[in-house]
Amino acid sequence: MIKDNKVTALVPCLNEGKRIGSILSSLVTSPLIDEILVVDGGSEDDTLKVVGTFRNVKVIVSNLKKGKGNDVRYGLKFIKTPITFMCDVDVVGINQNDIERMIVPVKKGEVDVCLGIVFSGGKFIQFFRRFIMVLTGERVMKTELLKKAIDSPYADGWGIESYMNFYFRHHNIRVKKVDIFVKNVWHMEKVGFLRWIEERLLLFTKMYSKIFLLEIKTALGVKGNY
Repeated sequence: MIKDNKVTALVPCLNEGKRIGSILSSLVTSPLIDEILVVDGGSEDDTLKVVGTFRNVKVIVSNLKKGKGNDVRYGLKFIKTPITFMCDVDVVGINQNDIERMIVPVKKGEVDVCLGIVFSGGKFIQFFRRFIMVLTGERVMKTELLKKAIDSPYADGWGIESYMNFYFRHHNIRVKKVDIFVKNVWHMEKVGFLRWIEERLLLFTKMYSKIFLLEIKTALGVKGNY
C-alpha cells in the first residue's frame, strides 16, 4: 500500500469544448480522485470556458503546440501527488466503477500501472485492443514512474502511449489491464472519415516504425535514452 496515496487526474486536451464537460463531471464526483488538472494545449474554442464552470478543477495552458506527449510532460511539473490518473477527453460515460477498478490496484501497490481498455466490438476487437495496439489514454500509475516513462523524445506527440508500452516491457513494470465500459468518441467523428484514414495511416506508420527501431536497438544492446 502506498502510504500517501492521493491521486491527481491529469486531463490533456485541445479544442474539446463539446466533450470535456462529460469527463470532468465523472472525475469531480469520484472519492478516489483528490485533484484534477486540465492541461490545455492552446484551444481556440470554448474549452477553457467549460472547464471554468467546474469548481476545484485546476487548468494550465501549455501553448506548446507540440502534441499530447509534451502537454502531459508539462502538466507533470504541477502534480504533487504520488499517483497520476491520465485520462483522455474522448471517453464518454466513464463511471465510478470504471475509475475504482483502475485506481485501486495501484493504490494498494498490487501493480505499478493499470490501463483502462475501452470494451467495444466483441472479443476479437477487445483482444486487439488489449494485446496488439494498446493505445488507451486511460492510465493510472505512480507519478514518478510516469515521469520516467515519458522522459524521451520518442514519447512526443501521439507517440506517448506506444512509447510507454515499450518502456513498461523493458523495465519490468507490473501492468494490469481492465475493461472499462464507456463510449469512445472516435477522432473520425471530429474530422471526417477520409481525413481520419489519412491521419491514422501517417500516425501509425510514424509511431510504430520508431518503436520497431527501438526494439531492434534494444535487442542489439545499443545504449540510448530508452
